[in-house]
Amino acid sequence: MQLFCLAHAGASAMAYARWRRRLPRWLDVCPLELPGRGARQQEPLCQDLPAMLADLMASWRRECSGPYLLWGHSLGGLLAYELAHALIGAGQNAPLALFASASRAPSLRAQAPRLAQRSDSELLSCLAGFARLPRELLADPLFRGEMLPVLRSDFALAEGYRYQRRAPLPCALHVLGARHDSLSEEDLRAWRRETRSAFTLEWLEGDHAYLRPQEDELLSLIEFHALRLLRREAAGAPLSA
Repeated sequence: MQLFCLAHAGASAMAYARWRRRLPRWLDVCPLELPGRGARQQEPLCQDLPAMLADLMASWRRECSGPYLLWGHSLGGLLAYELAHALIGAGQNAPLALFASASRAPSLRAQAPRLAQRSDSELLSCLAGFARLPRELLADPLFRGEMLPVLRSDFALAEGYRYQRRAPLPCALHVLGARHDSLSEEDLRAWRRETRSAFTLEWLEGDHAYLRPQEDELLSLIEFHALRLLRREAAGAPLSA
């Protein structure tokens, strides 16, 4: 089973490097790198959702070899959701489950703060808040020069999003939230309408940047849901239930 992962705004696939070492070998962690960062740093950034989805689908086709899960944190949750719809629309198998972490439901995206046009200092303040980066790093001109264009581009992509009501996804949908994040329970529970299968909403301690501090509990949750799917498959039960 493969776990395709999409990172938050401003981040690269390296955000999931530790997961490859910590999750069991039967769950193959496959981070999807977006253009303009990480291993694809020399490529142009992308603010166009259809172009981004075409890029992600091409990466998925190269790597997918069987049953898979989609995971996304924050902006990554939205991209994972849209990727699931795009893959199904292209005649591909649906994911067995979609995980949306600290990500406002697609139907409520219009209520999200507008950040793309804010000043560099305001963006850096946002970054310090949700990414827990040290002040010394944020003050480094080289880091700022590399990070700010990526962050601004990702925010522009998110702010250009327009929700389209479609048939609910056929896969399980597991939503995770942080108890001290600014996202409300309503922001997360509204994901329920996006699936006709199983839905869970689970809470972890921490704020929007809870991935690393709560890594043990988080990875245990992912492994629990993935193992449950494997057991259902072995028993001949519908995987998306």
